[in-house]
Formats: sequence, structure tokens, C-alpha cells
Amino acid sequence: MGLTSTHPLVAGSRPIVVSHFVSRDEMARLKDALDPAGVVTVCALQGQRGTGKSQLAAKYADECAASTTVEWSFVLWVAAPNRTAAIDGLAEIAKTAGIVELDAEPEFAAKRLVARLNTTGPNGDDYRLLVFDNVENMSDLDGLLPGGPRTRVVVTTTQSVTTTGVPVEVGVYTAEQAVQFLVEVTGLPDPEGAALLAKDLGRLPVALTQAAEVINGRGHSTFAVYADALAGADELSSVMQHPEGDPYGLTVDKALRMGYQDAVDACTRKAPEQGQAALAVLQALSVLAESGVPRVWLSVLGEDGDVVQDVVSELVARHVVEKAADGSQVYLHGLKSRVIGEDSPGEDVVRAAIAVLAGVNVLNDTCDYMDKRAMIAALGAQLLAVHTQTGSSSLLDEPDLLAVASRAIYVANELQDPYTPISLSMFLADMERVLGSDHPSTLASRNNLAGAYESAGRLGEAISLFEAALVDRERVLGSDHPD
Repeated sequence: MGLTSTHPLVAGSRPIVVSHFVSRDEMARLKDALDPAGVVTVCALQGQRGTGKSQLAAKYADECAASTTVEWSFVLWVAAPNRTAAIDGLAEIAKTAGIVELDAEPEFAAKRLVARLNTTGPNGDDYRLLVFDNVENMSDLDGLLPGGPRTRVVVTTTQSVTTTGVPVEVGVYTAEQAVQFLVEVTGLPDPEGAALLAKDLGRLPVALTQAAEVINGRGHSTFAVYADALAGADELSSVMQHPEGDPYGLTVDKALRMGYQDAVDACTRKAPEQGQAALAVLQALSVLAESGVPRVWLSVLGEDGDVVQDVVSELVARHVVEKAADGSQVYLHGLKSRVIGEDSPGEDVVRAAIAVLAGVNVLNDTCDYMDKRAMIAALGAQLLAVHTQTGSSSLLDEPDLLAVASRAIYVANELQDPYTPISLSMFLADMERVLGSDHPSTLASRNNLAGAYESAGRLGEAISLFEAALVDRERVLGSDHPD
């Protein structure tokens, strides 16, 4: 399949645009910066967490995909919290578009896609949109930013970008926007009360959304009733650790906490097992990939998978959990993840997250070979996120999590995918640290990782690991052992 067709190629799990999307000056500046008639090819939406950068980018992507005045041959979304994730996302696009073979090495595939985007399309008049979402370090995109004259790139980031494209600063809502949002979503004709509440919440979009959901769910008659409840809510100031440079205070934390707790309570009122499933879903999402988790994977967090999916729908309806436009993935905003993580016993969070990852049984699945390849790659991406996200580091001390990583390395090799094991090579050090160098999982993973390097043509690394594996197995098992 080529990159030009009568309909755009739409790929990637971009978030669904909320029903009460607020029209903002930042959107106008984004459109002006990337005007097809202009020469700018990159625009960086930059600002603090919770200001709605991803929503602005998703809205822009939606409009490009639906445009009848400008032909967009593709509209693509890549979650890029680190370089590996960015490369993997681009590689999957390249394979979907038929630019490279399905077994191509990820970095090669990514750079082939970038090279294609630097050219003019077959028709000469089609445009291409690529969004890199949640970029934590702009240097991760070195060599991955296409500069073709008809390619437009949007980057969302908390970094201050001054050397790449045109920066658009995304801040909190204006006072007028915040009031309009609260009044419109709640239906309360009280702009003065809305203004006071918006000020208390710093006019932060993610906090205002949770406030509106709680007001509607509880049937509050005024904004003041909610404000009083918020003021009286418990705060965890003794344990809540705010990231350096975080401008939001405990009032925002309390609003996010009240939002998720009300959603869990609503599920509990339907049935206790639904409340338990709701909390387990939130706890798992709080440490799994912030870019999203396949929704179907969450079904293991309850005795009845259908009930769990109903719970997920309830969490999405209350805007506690967000979902991708195609519905396949769900995710939890980073600010909410922090609050839920601080509220929850560590063992509960660990148990829920590992249950989700351990439940991905690729080899026993009934799907075809390529779907299994996609599934093991998705599992690898989740494990990589756990290893790189600061809020997930506690999982790396868990033998059950390391067992999932060990099995993922083995399964990927069985499916002739050497690149997923290589992306998980850092887990070998964790296995040695937690399980010990002589543990069966450590020994097997070292050998399987060596096989992956061999398959990828990286023979020097393969030989080194094979030699170490042989020495350790002879020492632990004996030279006459079948292994």
C-alpha cells in the first residue's frame, strides 16, 4: 500500500477528542504555523502537564483526516516518550504502508519512512501529517523529523523548544474559557461560582474536567457546593510528592482524587466486584505505559471479562480514563497516575499491573502469525515503558514482572522477532540483581537474548552473551547436563 490514496492512511492510537472541546487561540496558532500554503513543517505544542496539548493535536489531526479542501494522504500518531518508542511507532507505520518488509529492523524501517516523507508524493499535491506525542526529550527525535515540503509535524512536549520549528505555548484556559466550559458541561447557570472554582483549580483543563464530572455525578446544584466538598476532602500532603517544577498544588490533586474515587464508588454501587475491578484497572494503568494499554488486556482484572469491560466504559464515560479514537487502547493521564499511585498500597498496584502483562498469552492465542507478532511487540513496548517511566520503577524489583520479561524475550524469538528481545535487553541486569546470575530465568534470558542478537546480525554481542551463558550453565548445571 502506498502513502497516497483517495482516503488518508490513518494510523496510531491518538486520543479521542472530548465532546466539550474548547476552541482556543493555541489551535489557531497551530493552524497558522502549519498552513499548507506556508513553509513551516514543524510545530511544537509545549506546556505543563494537564493543559490539553494532546487534545489540541488530536483535534488538528481529526480535522486534517476529514478535510475536503486539502488532500492529506496520511494522518499518523506516534507516542514518543522515548527514542525507542518513537522508532517503533514509525517502523509500524512504514510496515503498514508497505514501505518496508514486515520483518525489517525498526530503526531501518523508521528512517525509510522519514526518507519517504522528505520527498514529494506521487501526485505532487498531497500533504502528510505526523504527530509525535508526549516527547520528554527533543533529542530523542534526532534524525526522525521529516522535513519534506508537504509534510507537517506536530510535537507535544513539556520541554521548552526553541530550535525546532515554530513553538506554540499551551497554557491553562483563560478565565472566560474556564467559565464557559464549566457552565456548558454542568448546565449550571452560575458564571460567578464557576469563576471562583476555576480560580481554585488554576484553570487547568484536566482538573476542570474532573470537577465537572463530579458535579454532574453528585447532582450538585451550585459550584459552591462542590467547592465546599473539595475544601473538606482529605489531602495527602505528607506523602504527595510533586515533581520538580510542577506548578499545581494540592487542590488540583484533591480534584483528581475526588474524580476517580467517585467513579469507583459509582461502580461499587452497581456491584462490589465492579468497584474492585474499577480500582484494579486504575491501579494497573497508573504504572503501565502512559501512551496507552490495549483495552482487551484489562479483562483479566476480574472474574468476568465482560464486567471489567463495562467498568472500563464507565471510567471512560466519566473522563477518568481516556481512550484512543479507534477504541483499541485506554490510558490514564500522568497527573491522575501520580495521585492514584500515592493513594494505593504498592502491592495492589504491582499485583494489578503484573496481572495485565502476565495475561498476554501470545503463543496460545488463536490469532494468526502477524497478529501474534504485533501482540508481542505491544507487550515489549509495555515492558519498556515500565523500565523507563519513573513512576513504574517499583515493578522492576518484582520476580513476577521479570518472569514476564523473560517469557517475552523467549516468545519473540519463537516468532522470529529479534528486535523486541533486543529492546528488552536491560531486563537482564534486573534479573541478575533480583533473581541472581544463576537463576533459571536469568540463564535462559541471557541465552535467548544472544539468539536475538544473532538473528539481527549483531554477532559480536551474540557471541559475548553465548559465551557467558555457556560458562554459567556449565557451572550451575554441570557439563553433562542436556542444557
